Amino acid sequence: MKPIKIKIKDIEWSFAVLGDKEYVRKHGADSQGITDKDDKLVHFKESRLSLALVKHELLHVYFSSCCIDSATELQAEDAEEIAAEIIAHHGEDLLKISKKLYNSLKEIELDE
Repeated sequence: MKPIKIKIKDIEWSFAVLGDKEYVRKHGADSQGITDKDDKLVHFKESRLSLALVKHELLHVYFSSCCIDSATELQAEDAEEIAAEIIAHHGEDLLKISKKLYNSLKEIELDE
């Protein structure tokens, strides 16, 4: 399927649903969705696609926008504070984008 492209904080990200076999071949069987921060790409496993999963992966995208990947000593409290800041400043957008993205992804038919 052709990915859906959305700008999040001025960076274009691609979102795509993969058929279960293709997803497992690319990402293994241990996940339902995956966010590739380097390639700005998010994949969802077709059979597990849900609004909650879209929100989950989108939060990874917002975390990525905080440019904290080189911070190797973050504590749990730090991650909690970052998540709280994301929700405080971008929560409404995150929810709105999640719902719109989920509805768009549900409607796309896969070529498998």
